[in-house]
Amino acid sequence: MAKHANKAEDDLAKVEKEREHEGRNLGDADSFWHSFSYTGTHESVLKDIEVVKSFRNAFLNNKHLVKDKIVLDVGCGLGVLCMFAAQAGAAHVYGVEKTDIIEKAREIIKENGFADKVTLIQGRMEDVELPVEKVDIIVSEWMGYCLFSGGQFDPVLAARDKWLAEGGIMFPDKAANFICGVYDKDTYDAKVEWWKDAWGHDMSIIGKKSLHEVFMNYNEINYIITDHAKTLGVDLLTCKQEEIDEWDKPFQLTCTTASYIYAFMMYFQVEFTQCHKRINLCTGPLDKPTRHRQSMFYLREPLYLEEGDTIRGRVRCKRNKVNPRDLDFVIVYSMSNKYYQIENVIQKFFL
Repeated sequence: MAKHANKAEDDLAKVEKEREHEGRNLGDADSFWHSFSYTGTHESVLKDIEVVKSFRNAFLNNKHLVKDKIVLDVGCGLGVLCMFAAQAGAAHVYGVEKTDIIEKAREIIKENGFADKVTLIQGRMEDVELPVEKVDIIVSEWMGYCLFSGGQFDPVLAARDKWLAEGGIMFPDKAANFICGVYDKDTYDAKVEWWKDAWGHDMSIIGKKSLHEVFMNYNEINYIITDHAKTLGVDLLTCKQEEIDEWDKPFQLTCTTASYIYAFMMYFQVEFTQCHKRINLCTGPLDKPTRHRQSMFYLREPLYLEEGDTIRGRVRCKRNKVNPRDLDFVIVYSMSNKYYQIENVIQKFFL
């Protein structure tokens, strides 16, 4: 039986030091928010059909929840969710946006006849004062890769704790992360193997480095070779900041077809459970594509699995120390079959 050694190909301390250096260079908060001043950013959001449709349906198919209510849109962008809320009969809608794109949003709100129903306020949600004591509904399209990358749920959490009335509604109100195993040799070869002979030169050090980077991709259904497991479930109405800042969850995956596993895939779903008809927005490979795609965590070495083999492990996630908008992952996994006997293989990833 072959022994799959439990050893890091890179010095993990060195990798973390490089990550810290990159965080100092790339982690400036102003540069993050500056991207939201560009129309292209909002174009990609509004053209994400499945995402926008879910929020629209939450309002327009549940007018009984919205009628005569006060609605707060956190990070309102160009104001489309504000207009959905006004269309659904809200008494008034407040949209808060940090960036200068709010000037265009004000023009859009006026042009579409919602100026008397929608008030837009520029500033950080944590600093803004609303002209009401409480709001009945909070809406926000805050999701990032693996849910919390980008840190855009933080202002939503602050708004919930300060402004949401008792018994209030959040759109969405539930969130979860899932993991599965995939065969993805083509991408693995392009990210790792290609560097071994890049234009006649050995640059494999870059291939090894790329193994620590989470890669976003759309995946074919037939690439999935295991079942799926939930790694995180969050009630957005009650969760605490520390629950999303750092978490550690076990998983077990069972192989459904004999194949090599090249990567773990993660994806998320959010739900609108307070609606009359529950709305489920999922970004998995079995669902219609969204701009979020799926998050790929490539194994140091691919492993051959037979049907029925199991992989057991844990996913640990915490915010990066230097740039809290980034996430640091550790995946620990073990498996045993007639080809391998591996125990607690540790891989670190950065998103």
